[in-house]
Amino acid sequence: MAKKRETGEAVEIPEPAKEPEIKPAADPKEPAAPKEAPNSIPVENPVGPPPNEVPSPGQAFNTY
Repeated sequence: MAKKRETGEAVEIPEPAKEPEIKPAADPKEPAAPKEAPNSIPVENPVGPPPNEVPSPGQAFNTY
């Protein structure tokens, strides 16, 4: 217990610094929304661009 008292002050400062960093990222729903959007986008990208949106005219002809 005596050791905790001495390190208590030093430990208390670093702990609060870590909590605020994790809390703001997990607390706000904004960071969570972007995570869902990127998940949907990457799934469509690998599948291939829509027929309406062609990256380059050359690719449209080379559809072998």
